[in-house]
Amino acid sequence: MGDHSDGNDRQRALADFGDFVLDHDDLDEILTEGCRLVAAALGADLAKIMEIERGSNTAIVRAGVGWHDGVIGRARVDLNDRSSEAYAIEESQPVITNDIFDESRFVFPRFLRDHGVVALVNVPILLPGRKPFGILQVDARHPRSFDRADIEFLKTYAMVLGPVIDRLQTVAELRATDKRLRLVVDNARAYVLIVSDADDKITDWLGGSEQILGWTAAEAVGQGADMIFTEDDRANGVPERELANARECGHSADIRWHLRKDGSKVFLDGQTIALRDVSDTLKGYYKIGQDQTERKRNEDQQAFLLELSDSLRSLSTVEEIALEAAQRLGPVLNVHRVIYGAINDSEMNVSAEYTAGVRSLLGRHHLTSLGAEFLGRYKAGNLVTSNDVAAEAGINAAGKESLLNRQVAAFADLVIFDDGSIVNFLGVQSASPRTWSSLDQFIIREVGERLRAAIDRARAEGGRRESEARLRQFGEASSDVIWIRDAETLQWEYLSPAFETVYGIAVEKALTADNIDSWREMIVESDRERVIDHLDRVRAGDERSVDFRIRRRDGEIRWLRDASFPIRSSDGRVQRIGGIRRDVTQSKLAEERLVQSEERLSSAVEVGKLGLWDWDVRTGAIHWSDEHFRMEGYEVGEITPSYDAWVSRIHPDDRSAAEEAIRRSMEGREEFAHEFRTVHPDGSVHWLSGRGKFFYDDARRPLRMVGAMVETTERRAWEERQKVLVAELQHRTRNLIAVVRSVAENTARSSIDLADFRVRYRDRLDALARVQGLLSRLKDDVDRVTFDDLIDMELSAVGASSERTTVEGPAGVRLRSSTVQTLAMAIHELATNAVKYGALGRPSGRLSVTWSLDPDEDDGRRWLHINWAESGVDMSAAGSVPRGTGQGRELIEKALPYQLGARTAYSLGAGGIHCTISIPVSNRLEDPHD
Repeated sequence: MGDHSDGNDRQRALADFGDFVLDHDDLDEILTEGCRLVAAALGADLAKIMEIERGSNTAIVRAGVGWHDGVIGRARVDLNDRSSEAYAIEESQPVITNDIFDESRFVFPRFLRDHGVVALVNVPILLPGRKPFGILQVDARHPRSFDRADIEFLKTYAMVLGPVIDRLQTVAELRATDKRLRLVVDNARAYVLIVSDADDKITDWLGGSEQILGWTAAEAVGQGADMIFTEDDRANGVPERELANARECGHSADIRWHLRKDGSKVFLDGQTIALRDVSDTLKGYYKIGQDQTERKRNEDQQAFLLELSDSLRSLSTVEEIALEAAQRLGPVLNVHRVIYGAINDSEMNVSAEYTAGVRSLLGRHHLTSLGAEFLGRYKAGNLVTSNDVAAEAGINAAGKESLLNRQVAAFADLVIFDDGSIVNFLGVQSASPRTWSSLDQFIIREVGERLRAAIDRARAEGGRRESEARLRQFGEASSDVIWIRDAETLQWEYLSPAFETVYGIAVEKALTADNIDSWREMIVESDRERVIDHLDRVRAGDERSVDFRIRRRDGEIRWLRDASFPIRSSDGRVQRIGGIRRDVTQSKLAEERLVQSEERLSSAVEVGKLGLWDWDVRTGAIHWSDEHFRMEGYEVGEITPSYDAWVSRIHPDDRSAAEEAIRRSMEGREEFAHEFRTVHPDGSVHWLSGRGKFFYDDARRPLRMVGAMVETTERRAWEERQKVLVAELQHRTRNLIAVVRSVAENTARSSIDLADFRVRYRDRLDALARVQGLLSRLKDDVDRVTFDDLIDMELSAVGASSERTTVEGPAGVRLRSSTVQTLAMAIHELATNAVKYGALGRPSGRLSVTWSLDPDEDDGRRWLHINWAESGVDMSAAGSVPRGTGQGRELIEKALPYQLGARTAYSLGAGGIHCTISIPVSNRLEDPHD
């Protein structure tokens, strides 16, 4: 290689580089000098060292010679590209490019072309452990052939650079770490930092050791590190055990109370670390601990207060609670005495106490010497303190002497309760002067709060127990079931003894059973849903009452009346529900009987249409039943019932007699019974019959009158009709007797002998009986016998057939009752004669009975015209002419005109008898006398 230095130059360059390294410790200076020496040794224009950047895949130009400004420390090569630098680093092999324009393996960075680089050679720089640092590269601006000797030189140079770079980086890191550590140590004022030798003698007193522990470095160095441990820990070998654990495990926890120079305690949270050299030889110990005194005290306070609350919770009397609080508070504050007492005017009564090295103050003590002004400071919630009684300006000499004689040199008294006349307080006392710190006062106040709450609870529970005792006494004496349930689970918590009597189940069994389900099953099914809804509403906060039935196990049904109410906790939540349950079976049965009785009475009143009244004679107030309103012609509720309202509706002709009957009944103390008429607004007249009775007080003054009325209008009408019917009956009876007598006489005259009389007489009596049958079937006195019924009856009686008989005329012609019997006898005579001699007795005979109804123009009455015509009868034949006396013809021609005012005609024609009868008939349906 004629264009670069020989081997001597290269050896000299290595030697010069070694001298430079010995005299310098700045890595950048050493790397730059190395590049200069390499470039000179190889006769190159440019040289550089590129360092792989941490956390990226790039290499930066760390040092170099011959490069323009802006390249050193800025120019980078992406190791992901096909660069010679990337290849050399990845393969840990040198790379030679004699002419980059002919090189196809790599892509070259732009800054090389900008500097006119044509040829280059590079080798990787490896740190100890073959960790790649970067590359050493020599660049030339003209083509040249780098040979094996060049490569070997560069590799040797790179091998020298690797350890140098590693040492200098380590030194730099150590310097940085030492600097950071020094900053930490110098600023770790919240930490105790102590270094000791293998014998645990203090060599360094660092960080916040002086501020936290109180000793200066000059006082501490050379002392044993166990100086910061408490006397108890030293006596128990705690420092030795801690060092032994550190030697064995490398470190040992050191979390405990330590000692300050002034004798107070500090709580350190830290550890002791064993310090060893590279040969694992123990060189000493490093103790680090953070001041956690405040946190520890807070934790201890909270733990103390929690333990106190737990211990007080189990106590039930004020004396027990006060004693427990005093005995727990005394050791925590390290005081000589804690008392709980009451101040009444100028006398103190101590009922609970803790003492440590001082005499007891239990009992009563006079406080007059303290003065009213000082005692006036004891008010609810106040904390009265004195750090030094002897120097207390607010206490007179006598008071100071009294307190000091009781071994009270300092005190802190917290008023717990103040009801105006008696003050209950918690007193903390020291036999020597003492400054009550804010922490002391905080603890005293916190203990006071828990003491107050516990005493309140105890008093409340005492009151509750007294209340429960009274409830139990009341429950045992009561015949009602008193019960209490848990509002959430509905489990019974209390049942009075009456439960067993009512339910038939032992109280103990009910309290331990799954009682809500078993109790629900006892409720009669139709009542069950209503009762459960009742309980739910009480659980929601309502007060409610309900009646329901239960079915006992013996099958008996009982009615219970339950009044339930919520029982709330102090926060207003419904915690329990309770109630009083009464057996009302008998009263319910009585109510049912009363309801049934009232229903029967109401039914009787309704069916009997009774109008009831109840008159308060003193006030004039009257109650009318609904029917009474209607009887008087009022709508129900239309007016307010009164005496005047009753009188105003009485018929004027009956009014004075009705009022006289009332007065006579009241004054004569006799029953009222009177019948009178009322006039309704529509003008209708109604008969009423009233009966009533007066009631009197002890002075025989009328108090009340009750009574009932029935309407007798219909009865009165029936009575009137009855009179008419009786008169009619008498009239008809007389007529019937007359008819019977006439029939008998006429039949006797026309009979041949007694046998003939018997037949004729019986036949005519049968006719009379038939017509009486028609009359008896009339429904009322306005009903009438019709002519078609009469003619059908008589023709049927003689067996007239429809083939030989014609019967025609208007239906429903009403006959006067007075004419029926006589007309019926006439028809009977015609029919009988027709059977014996006429149309109904001859095969060829025919009978036509027709009638019509026409008004008569002269008198305006309605007339019934009856036409009886026989035909087909051979009157010359034997037996065709009627025989006998002619009683039938006589009845028609004489009796009918005489008795009924009838017009008649009777003749014997060639074909048989022809008879016409015209009689007046009933004009109106409603005329009872027609």
